[in-house]
Amino acid sequence: MNIQLLRPILLGLLLVGCHPTAAGSADNNPSNDNSTEPLPGDHGKRYAANVFLDEAPARYRGIPEIPFRVSETTDKMRCPTSSGVYSCKGTPEEWAELSDCTIRAKIELVEAQYCLIDNVTVEGGANGSGTGNRFQFRLINVDHVVVQNSTFRSHAGVGLAVRGQDIVIHNSSFEKLRYHTKPRKGRAMSMDTHGISGGCGSERIWIMENYGTMISGQLTQWGHGCKKAPPTGIYIAGNVSEFNAEAGFATKWAKNVVLSGNTARGHVPSFRAETFTYSDGWTSVPRESGGRGDGANFGADGITQNVLSIDNVYIDNTRVKFEDIGGFAASVNDRFEVNRKCGPGASSCVAIFGEKEAIDPIFVVNPVFAGETLRCGFVFQRGHNFDIRVSGARFTDGFDGPLLCRAGAKPKNFDVDVVEPDWRSMFNSAWGFPVE
Repeated sequence: MNIQLLRPILLGLLLVGCHPTAAGSADNNPSNDNSTEPLPGDHGKRYAANVFLDEAPARYRGIPEIPFRVSETTDKMRCPTSSGVYSCKGTPEEWAELSDCTIRAKIELVEAQYCLIDNVTVEGGANGSGTGNRFQFRLINVDHVVVQNSTFRSHAGVGLAVRGQDIVIHNSSFEKLRYHTKPRKGRAMSMDTHGISGGCGSERIWIMENYGTMISGQLTQWGHGCKKAPPTGIYIAGNVSEFNAEAGFATKWAKNVVLSGNTARGHVPSFRAETFTYSDGWTSVPRESGGRGDGANFGADGITQNVLSIDNVYIDNTRVKFEDIGGFAASVNDRFEVNRKCGPGASSCVAIFGEKEAIDPIFVVNPVFAGETLRCGFVFQRGHNFDIRVSGARFTDGFDGPLLCRAGAKPKNFDVDVVEPDWRSMFNSAWGFPVE
């Protein structure tokens, strides 16, 4: 069945019913929770199944145009029925195709070229249980691959692991993904799992208009352990990520990252002692290491070099977090809104949290801070390493300040109401192409 038909039904059900609570923890069972409210904007907009045959997805600020299209496909693969390594190799004139499949096996496409993956469902058991496949579907050293209109769900592992160049992941959903290790001291522990996990050395990746929920990690994470070969040119646009048991979007070792026009909503902290249960009975088992429920996290366990967050909406997340940042960094026209009950600690229910260090200034341009329970705009840990420059800040919908929390460390520099910087020129210098 085509995901195009299921999308409005699935999104509506998730918005109404499937928000998480933490067993035994009032801090993550909010009494003032707006999770049943519709998402702002037309996030349900989707495109025709053959979008890459004739046109690209909508344009988003800071996202370069995809420089290729799928030609007519002539070599259609058989649907894999058993685990193994498969080939999907076409040419610029005649792409290979894997489509209209349901896969319940561990699949690796190695050195795929000019390969279209369309309307494929990759799924595990009904409960996503087990200690097995960390990676269920892998693209390894691939070149010119388009994944679209597909579903990755209900299994114990990362939805889609990617390493290569010129890759598009579009209009697909990532749901109910978790990874169980062997029991420790009598109970299972869950390691990181993600909807899309990005590998070292990858270049020119577009992740556009996808949907992710109920993931024991993030919708997408890039650059884990990639100090020697950070992925470069990661463009994340128009996605909706909500109710994950850790975060929405994350980069570690990475370069030239843009988040544009995304919505991150309702992500919750995940700690060793907590199990999150959703209204349909799905649970995320306790994590080996805890995440804080960030809308986005840049520079965790690595340096993210050059990052732009623009036109995003972060709703009812703990915060957006800048850790180790190098080069150009900016948040432009982002909205930070919190109306849920806050957890303990100074960094909960704040808009932007700084930890570790930023080598260069971070520019925050025209931010909107909103919500009844938003505590403040900024808070820092070891904040003497941060130089923050804010222009055009607006308070609305129940939030009236302060901009800087009293708790936490004092930043090296915190300028408010500065003249809007020429961030477009700085972006152009860092990325090599203009932004609107």
